[in-house]
Amino acid sequence: VVLDTGAPAVWFTFPGAWHDIGRFHTRSGTYTGAYANILTPVQFLDERTWETTDLFLDVFVGLDGTVHLLDE
Repeated sequence: VVLDTGAPAVWFTFPGAWHDIGRFHTRSGTYTGAYANILTPVQFLDERTWETTDLFLDVFVGLDGTVHLLDE
């Protein structure tokens, strides 16, 4: 999985979930796939600060549906 340096990404964090998800694109804006971090549920300390622990297992799903396990 190659992520394009400087390319846009949109990140979604879900309170109470054991994952978050990012949509990745090329620098020209073409969607390339989804990236999920497996982590402890996010805890919001105040309206601008949150914390979580990355559990070092990530998943990337490409446009063709191929699943890549990362950081195993």
